Amino acid sequence: MKKRKETKGRSVEPIICIDLFDDQQKKKKKMAVAGLCDDLIVEIFTRLPPKSLVRFKSLNKWWCRRICSPDFIRRHTLVCSPQKSFLFMHELFQPGESKTLYTIHSEDGLPLIVKKTDGIPIRISFKFPYPESAQIIASCNGILCISERGNNTPIITQNNTTPLISLWNPSIRHKLTLPPLPSTQSWFVCNGVAAGFGFGFDPKSDDYKIIWIDTFGSGKRPKSAFVYALKTGAWCEIAYPASPFTRFWSRGCFLNGALHWLVDFHIPTTKVKKRYVMTLDLSTHVFGTIALPEPNCAARLLTTIKGSLAVISGEPKKRWICWVRGKNHTDNTNAFWYVVYKTKTDPFSDIAKVFELTTNDGNFLLGTHYACHQVYNFETGVSSGLQRLSARCATVDIEQCVETLELLDRGTAYVENQPSQWRKREIQI
Repeated sequence: MKKRKETKGRSVEPIICIDLFDDQQKKKKKMAVAGLCDDLIVEIFTRLPPKSLVRFKSLNKWWCRRICSPDFIRRHTLVCSPQKSFLFMHELFQPGESKTLYTIHSEDGLPLIVKKTDGIPIRISFKFPYPESAQIIASCNGILCISERGNNTPIITQNNTTPLISLWNPSIRHKLTLPPLPSTQSWFVCNGVAAGFGFGFDPKSDDYKIIWIDTFGSGKRPKSAFVYALKTGAWCEIAYPASPFTRFWSRGCFLNGALHWLVDFHIPTTKVKKRYVMTLDLSTHVFGTIALPEPNCAARLLTTIKGSLAVISGEPKKRWICWVRGKNHTDNTNAFWYVVYKTKTDPFSDIAKVFELTTNDGNFLLGTHYACHQVYNFETGVSSGLQRLSARCATVDIEQCVETLELLDRGTAYVENQPSQWRKREIQI
């Protein structure tokens, strides 16, 4: 604001001059600074753990909508790069009843038995939000796919009205129940293997998909295959695999946008029997096959090692071999199997799941059918047992998981009881 000077013999009223251009520039600068602050805050928030972000939803409505938006959830999953963890399911046996609890452990915090005299440490456990017969079938980006029926139990009821498959994120405790399977034929989870089932992420459509392959058929209806897309919330039939097979030998292994299963092809009359890897591209829904190293019938488990597909082959009470599928550097189209480990003992007689531990080369977490889980080193042949949650508890299942915000924008929050602490003096028999 400027004042005009007085002249001789007369006085002049002061004239106020407002610089509108300066005010507009200041407003633009303020808006730019505010926008820059918001961008910085979002960038910081994408690097925070999910539990903190769930609490920050209560800051205001704007941040609640922002944190729960699909774009923020996907960005957080890609940017955060959380540490790999493992969820342990425990069966607590008490007189007249039993309970299912779960604990979560980081890779470097597994409850290993270092000495035989080691006591049971204090650990926080939570009530498992499913029936005791429920079983974890697969996991992807922190989401666990669960069937609410156990071993050798039909997963579909006779009236086909009860949805028994759901997705669950233990990091944020969100649960999403799927609609009933379109098949009317019961299927089974036998020996820890979910026959004809797979769960993974399709990067092209940015969507999670569940695959169900009905190998039975019923009446006039032929064998069929279905895919469930999380975005559409519905099952859709896809073309059945062209390659003949008689049964699934392993659970689905997800890698690089595709699912992989070990399957058998057996004709009793001709005694023809072989085993191979059946694949499914989650983007195109096209099935394929991968030949196994010979003898192919010795293949027992599928897993991933250093980001590549791996198969563990061998016979009970004999030496086991771990193969990894790689590609030539000169020709990426030609893939081949090569040996990475040969075991000195037989740790795989009752193994159902194998997880690579990145904290130490050669260490793998082995999940068994009979609660004798262990950490085994392929290079040294040394194994370490895992401590039980309590003297009356048995660890019945193990699954890999990471902390993410997936399912925060859908499903319902599961409010569980307060965590309980287990102390050595409380569980002595």
